[in-house]
Amino acid sequence: MLFVRKLRREERDFIYANLDDKTVGKRCLALALSYEGYEVREIARRINFHPDWVRKVIRKFNEQGIKSLLKKRGRKPKLSRKDERVLLKVAIKNPRSLVLLFLRGV
Repeated sequence: MLFVRKLRREERDFIYANLDDKTVGKRCLALALSYEGYEVREIARRINFHPDWVRKVIRKFNEQGIKSLLKKRGRKPKLSRKDERVLLKVAIKNPRSLVLLFLRGV
């Protein structure tokens, strides 16, 4: 059976403080449940994730600690933050206020 290793105080505090976090919340919840003695299958059933995912989270945490939770995951953004801000500014404007030139018959 796989369980999270014994947690240091700062690790435990971080995990319980981030249970509702959008990015690391599910991983923290899996670790908290493991720390409380729940087995992998029960954790997976409770949080509706595959047991392999739960095992992966626990193993990575046991090896790397909090660092495993802080790693950036997922696809890199296609737009820079600056481009995203410009796009949002245009998107919220009234279309009639935008000056668009259409060429006809060209």
